[in-house]
Amino acid sequence: MKYRYKASTVFIIVLVLMILYVVMGKDSSEGFVDSGRCGVNLPSCSGDRVRCMNGYCASDIPPKLPLLSDLPMTPPTKY
Repeated sequence: MKYRYKASTVFIIVLVLMILYVVMGKDSSEGFVDSGRCGVNLPSCSGDRVRCMNGYCASDIPPKLPLLSDLPMTPPTKY
């Protein structure tokens, strides 16, 4: 019974320390701004046909496959 109280006390102390670590750690990382980010209170995107999508600068030009590609264009048929 004596060990049970010690184990629960250690668990609670570790839990409180983990919560404090998470809460205190957020303040130091808020000043960091990723260079590719855009949006509210962040720089806007610059360039031709580039806009802000989900917080990142991305091109409006859709990706295309090259004319000669090894990738199959249709699913294989079952025999």
